[in-house]
Amino acid sequence: MNSINSKSADLLIKSKGGKIDSALSDKYGLQIYMLNDRSLIAVEQDTFAEFQDIDELDSFLSKHQWEIHVLYNQNPYDADFPSYTQNLIDNLLTFLNIARENCKVDRKLIYLVNDRFVAKGSSKELKEKFLLHIIALVGEVIINERMAIWEMNLSQKDHVTWSPDLNYKGHRIALDVYVFEALFDHPSVKDPIAFSYSTINDIIDLSIEKYFIRK
Repeated sequence: MNSINSKSADLLIKSKGGKIDSALSDKYGLQIYMLNDRSLIAVEQDTFAEFQDIDELDSFLSKHQWEIHVLYNQNPYDADFPSYTQNLIDNLLTFLNIARENCKVDRKLIYLVNDRFVAKGSSKELKEKFLLHIIALVGEVIINERMAIWEMNLSQKDHVTWSPDLNYKGHRIALDVYVFEALFDHPSVKDPIAFSYSTINDIIDLSIEKYFIRK
C-alpha cells in the first residue's frame, strides 16, 4: 500500500486509464479505480492509496480500519514539526496582534491567545487555519511548565500523518487530538484553547501522576 495525494491519484488514474470498479467499490464501501496494469486506487473523502493488486487491497483492509488522522494533510512538517513550533507560535501572535518581545510562552499567554482568538469569532475556517499553531502553543507551554517533550508518531489510522504528541515521564499524550476535540467537537466550550490546555494538565495530574508516578 502506498499513500498518495489527490494530484498523484488523479495523474495515475488518467495515465493508466483508470475506471471505477463498481463491484469492488460496493464490496469495500470505497471508491475503487482499476488501472490498466491491474493496480488499484482507493479513495475515501480526502484519503488516497495505491495498491498493487486486489490481494494487497483485501489484505490491507482486513487488517486496518480505513480512517484518517485529525491532522491528515494539515502537518506539512511531518516528523520535523517540533523544529517549527516557534515559527507557528510567532505567526499566531502576529495574527492576534500580540507583541512577541518579552512574551513568555506560559499559561498567561495561553489565556491571552484564547481571549484574542475567541474575540475573532472562532469560525470553523479560522480554527482550521490555526489548528497547527494552537497545537504548537499548547505543547510548548506544557513542555516549559511540566518538563514534557515532543514525541512524533506516525498515525496508525492513515499511515501518512505525523502526529505531534507529548511525552510526559514516559507516557504519551495525544495532544493534537485533545486540541482538535476542544476546537471542533465541543461547541459548548467557549474557551477552546484554555480548555485544551487545562485538559492536558488534568491528564498529567489526575491520571499519569496519580496512577502511574505517585505510588
